[in-house]
Amino acid sequence: MMGTDNSQIQQMAEKLIEARSNKKPMLPLSEKYNLSMNDAYRVQKIIIDSKIAQGRRIIGWKLGYTSLAMRHQMKVNEPNYGPLLDNMMLDSGSFISRNLLQPRVEPEIALRFDRKLHISHTFKELLDFIKNAYISLEIVDSIYKDYSFKIEDNTADCSSAAQFVIGPIINHDILEEAKITFLKNGQTVDECIGSAASGHPLNGILWLIKCLEKQNLTIEPEQIIITGGLSSAISIKNGDLIEAITEDSKVVQVYG
Repeated sequence: MMGTDNSQIQQMAEKLIEARSNKKPMLPLSEKYNLSMNDAYRVQKIIIDSKIAQGRRIIGWKLGYTSLAMRHQMKVNEPNYGPLLDNMMLDSGSFISRNLLQPRVEPEIALRFDRKLHISHTFKELLDFIKNAYISLEIVDSIYKDYSFKIEDNTADCSSAAQFVIGPIINHDILEEAKITFLKNGQTVDECIGSAASGHPLNGILWLIKCLEKQNLTIEPEQIIITGGLSSAISIKNGDLIEAITEDSKVVQVYG
């Protein structure tokens, strides 16, 4: 297994970029490289920098593996994060991109804050700083064959971030108690609760702020944070309708 000097970090990023360009799933990087989480975020940054150079911009962040359901499904034991780009956001009722390779969907709670967030902020302050909370859906799309990877591989692949759908505003005072029904083609897949995301969606935000600070980054005003899947991700194919519905009948939808 090879080491991870700067040239190999660049090589890994280029392999992921090429696989996406060719729409060809690949074997995990960790099968060839000795990949640490720090290395994985370095690879991720190269990929995102290349997209920014092509005109994309970061509009927020995604948290991955904040729920036990997702960790169990993907056999990982820690969370990760990746950026959300301006071409990833969809309106409710949209169709997913036809360029995705093996898309899956999971229900989430999305948050938007009215100010820049710092490591010094407390949980209560973050709660006060929430501008809006939304019911949402994330579409993930791993580059790795059969969704087989380690957390380091997934992190290098920008946490499988592909697209996300923002639905109606929900009450942000009791996010941990939010009850959401997750459906596929009208059939209930799971009954979810907001506390599935790290006990409370804001706990993931506190973790993310610390991680971003190490990269000299912050959560900026108006950026969107999707706080992690509340249920296991499910596949979506042409003709499928995936929905998440709150107790008070607020709905977010995406079509395959």
